Amino acid sequence: MRTKRRGTNSLGWLLAALAAVTLAPPAARAVTVVPVLLRTHVGATSGESLGWAVSVLGDVNGDGINDYAVGEPDATTAAGAGAGRVTVFDGATGAIVYTIDGTIPIDPPQGLFGAGGRLGATIAPVGDWDADGRADFAVAEPATFAYIYGGLPGAVHVYSGATGSVILTIPGHLQSDVSGTFSEYFGWSISSVADLDGDGASDLVVGTPYGGVGGTPPITYNTGRVYAYSGATGTQLYSKTGYFSCDSVHGPCTADPAFGMSVLGVGDLDADGSGDFMVGAPYQYYVPGGPITVAGSVDVFSGATGSLLAQIEGDGANGFLLPGLSLAHLGDLTGDGVSDWGILAADASLTGPAVAVYAAALPPFVGITYPPSTSGGFGTTTGSSNLSYLTDVDADGVPDAIVGDARFDGAAGTDSGAVHILDDAGGVLLTIEGSTAGAGFGASVSGIGDLNGDGWKEFLVGEVDPFSLTPTGAVDRAYVYTLVPPCADRDGDGWGVNGSYDCPNPGVADCDDANAAVNPGALEIPFNGIDDDCDGSTPGGCAPQATVPVDGSAMRAAAALAPYLLPIAGLVVLGLRRRRR
Repeated sequence: MRTKRRGTNSLGWLLAALAAVTLAPPAARAVTVVPVLLRTHVGATSGESLGWAVSVLGDVNGDGINDYAVGEPDATTAAGAGAGRVTVFDGATGAIVYTIDGTIPIDPPQGLFGAGGRLGATIAPVGDWDADGRADFAVAEPATFAYIYGGLPGAVHVYSGATGSVILTIPGHLQSDVSGTFSEYFGWSISSVADLDGDGASDLVVGTPYGGVGGTPPITYNTGRVYAYSGATGTQLYSKTGYFSCDSVHGPCTADPAFGMSVLGVGDLDADGSGDFMVGAPYQYYVPGGPITVAGSVDVFSGATGSLLAQIEGDGANGFLLPGLSLAHLGDLTGDGVSDWGILAADASLTGPAVAVYAAALPPFVGITYPPSTSGGFGTTTGSSNLSYLTDVDADGVPDAIVGDARFDGAAGTDSGAVHILDDAGGVLLTIEGSTAGAGFGASVSGIGDLNGDGWKEFLVGEVDPFSLTPTGAVDRAYVYTLVPPCADRDGDGWGVNGSYDCPNPGVADCDDANAAVNPGALEIPFNGIDDDCDGSTPGGCAPQATVPVDGSAMRAAAALAPYLLPIAGLVVLGLRRRRR
């Protein structure tokens, strides 16, 4: 029996956890930062989509450090091709904590575009669902790529972070129209919401942008649908269906409004004791090829009743259209002590650059628009994982954000991709470009907190080739980056972790910035198994017995090293120099 908890807000818990495990960066060096790659997770085979979804989870293993998950929805498992996989990584070390393999392989009767279960297409943190003191998470198994006839219903699973076992499974749905039965892409978006039904436990909302059917046969449309579920039992509480703009204000009916492309639990906005939520419908009111009056909306619903509380519409005049491509909590941007929202949208060209918009509380909304992407718009590829809370990068006391831009045309070529660090004043602080044309760097992003205790926060970036319009067939990747000052010298030895221009010794990086005895200017001690001088090698390997102390005397060090160095053919020890005969 699941323990009930009164008033739990899992998203608020997550933001608090992110803050709790980090230290404030040094104020003197905080305005200028540079990205440093900490680790890379590489897919085993091309086409398996490792990095399609990435997400911070919270602490799953009890070490006090946030852990994270990477989805690989097209992975081949023991069940067969396309079953999908989720891998949970230790945030502190990058080691695999466990993997969860999908069990539904590609089913040939589904036709040319048939899909397996695709476990890992969406990953969402849900807080401590089973009250065991560890973070838990939800994963979509949509069993489809998109709107495909003959698909499977799919499911959303809630997993124990501590064990990887299933806590709750919510089955998906199939839809039908005059042409047949099709999948609604159950779990394109997922969010926990604080106690919708008054039982004291957190609940779940699931977005299905292909759910619902509207229009007049033989012409029908996918309206999109969002379902609300009891977290305690998995029982459906209610559903909300997208609608068409068939009126004098919005014009003719719209094809596929994509209601449910994003969902986000937003706390108790109407003060009725239950959490509320937002739903993105970016193509609501959008008429392809028609005049642009209003295009897209984000709807805010009462969690208790499902009634509409407010609506944010894109109209071009307010600087954005197609709002709701992604939604995210971004921390307190307005100084009122309440976490505000980030809304990923497009600009008035619809097909061109995109902007992100911050909105705070209920209307009147406070919006900040960003400079546009240089090509194709900020990505819309992975279901609510293109926008994320990050940290206060520019040291102005207000959180900043990260957005993925997988179809960015950078120096490496078309669709090389990028991620942009955005500040609270509407500017781009930093852009990190992908290094390979067609690789789709930035397909997914997630802030993950301070993993290594250096006071600087890290973030995840997925690089998924299928999201590119010019795929290369390369193996997909997920990266962990950190943002540090230009010369972050934690051990005080005069050598910075990235060797940037303002380090005392520019151009060369310290390979171990936690050990002042290890740096590019240090004496290399053979046989100790340590790369003392950061040249990428450890001469002689590890000594089987004796260790050599470094006492500051070059001659004593040389004498101590001599028994180990003399057997090396062709070398004579003269002090600390090795001269070839």
